[in-house]
Amino acid sequence: MFASVRESTPIVSYVKAIDTWMVFCIFFVFLTLLEFSIFVWLRARREDAEEQKLDHQRKLQEKREPGHKDPDSSFVRSPSLESIRLRKFERFAEFTEKFAFIIFSVVFTSFNVIYWTWLLVASDYFNWSVNETLNADLD
Repeated sequence: MFASVRESTPIVSYVKAIDTWMVFCIFFVFLTLLEFSIFVWLRARREDAEEQKLDHQRKLQEKREPGHKDPDSSFVRSPSLESIRLRKFERFAEFTEKFAFIIFSVVFTSFNVIYWTWLLVASDYFNWSVNETLNADLD
């Protein structure tokens, strides 16, 4: 799409307004896909950690002999570094997931309002008049 837009516009040595808008839109889509990928990765990682925890608990249950105290009740385990990191990422993911739609909507809308306002003001669009000197193709 970006290539077809560039082919249909005149070749110039400077950045055109349409280039700025297209690059921002492509970048915005990339960020959205990146956010989605991070959430999927974190969710899979959390599920793997929960599965490993359940497997560990099952193995402890199998090793325990009848009449003995529960090995988990005699001491308090300190959380592993991996589980601390995982919880930190989960909190970040939950926060971002809650506010991602709002943040992305506000940023995209703000960019469009600023971009189109700048474009219309900078191009003097509102004072533009249709006449034969500016538009020879109107004949």
